[in-house]
Amino acid sequence: MKKDTCLKTSFAKKLILSVFLTQAVGVASAWAACQIPTGNESSSAREQNRLNCLAESRFLNELPALDSADFQRQIVSPRLKGKLDLQNGQDVYCRFHYQSQNGNSTKFRCARTNEQNQLYDSKGELVPEAVNLIDENDDVYLADRQKKKIENRKAQIFKVRYSDGNSRNVENYVSVAASRILWAMGVPAHNNIMTNRVMCFGCEKSPFRKQQAPLADRRGNYVLQAFPDASIEFKYEGKRMYAPTQNPWSWSEVNTLLDRGIWDHNKRLESEVFALANHFLGFTSDAGFQNALVCTERDSTNNSICLKSLAFVHDIGASFGNRAQKRTIFNHTRPRGDIEAYEESRIFKNNTCEFTYSSSDGKLPRNISRQAQDMFLARAQNLNAATLKQIISASRIARIKFRGNAQELEQRENRWVQALLNKVNEVRQASCP
Repeated sequence: MKKDTCLKTSFAKKLILSVFLTQAVGVASAWAACQIPTGNESSSAREQNRLNCLAESRFLNELPALDSADFQRQIVSPRLKGKLDLQNGQDVYCRFHYQSQNGNSTKFRCARTNEQNQLYDSKGELVPEAVNLIDENDDVYLADRQKKKIENRKAQIFKVRYSDGNSRNVENYVSVAASRILWAMGVPAHNNIMTNRVMCFGCEKSPFRKQQAPLADRRGNYVLQAFPDASIEFKYEGKRMYAPTQNPWSWSEVNTLLDRGIWDHNKRLESEVFALANHFLGFTSDAGFQNALVCTERDSTNNSICLKSLAFVHDIGASFGNRAQKRTIFNHTRPRGDIEAYEESRIFKNNTCEFTYSSSDGKLPRNISRQAQDMFLARAQNLNAATLKQIISASRIARIKFRGNAQELEQRENRWVQALLNKVNEVRQASCP
């Protein structure tokens, strides 16, 4: 029965995509507008709208100006909305709040607090009268002692990644480095910031997949647990354009849009540069659930219409490895934050513009054009040695599996910088058609 259901679901998606493409080709870019989901749509309408939004999406942002003061700040401490002005390398306080966590890397959710365990709202305002947290749909609200919501004010929920001594669980370092490199190149991604420590009220030593309620002592006081070098992820600002049960977008859908001539030359170039950026980071995946589709601008005259949407990778924590390598120094496949594996990996085959790693079913792009190569290199000019050194130092990625002194740490940071510069040079030297 389960297999039959999966086959029916797969057939339905293919049928929707087929109808969508037929309409798009026949009406020359006059497909239905990308609409903001309400949650009340039928599954077929929701799927159709997702495809409409993907067809209008972009893969790149404007390139940040390297010589601006804003660049120097955001390269290590991304600007966040409201009064949530966190700086890289700070101690950050929060209170454990259970949410189911996907994936295999160690992480947990918590609500931002001050050192006295007083809660903040989602705009960065301290709310001393807030004592409790209330879940409602996908949101978490602040509540008083009687568990009544306080003016519909939402809590500021952090997604925290931490290391637990397992060599696989290094995504706290990797996500920060990858997100700042992508930002410097104008490639959209969720923002990640490195902390000195996340100080969590009510957390166990390793809450991932084990803890479902705040931990308190006999007097009811929350236990305070420190997570050194923990990172915090902040979702890309905008409206999610898919339901939790949907895959945001897939490379097979992108390939179909390209093959049918639905996207113009500029969108083709953007998708190629985006694919190259992921190979450059050593992260490649054909899994649609790893992606994101977000509306960043609505129509001022019709708030239900999305004017600008972005397609990007949701989970970049598996970067800086070697997908083709079967065994690594960490003794597992698909390494992340592995300097040896990253140095040994190659983006292209034999100095051509054919990717070394591609899926056997052809979902992932196999190569790029000369124009995409030039566009990538123009964006990679922001990744000079000084910028990369800032990113590597701020992300603390060189501390993975490291127990040396300060001088040796700097040498390891320089090694990371050189590895990234070598990757840029590999792209530069490739012979593209």
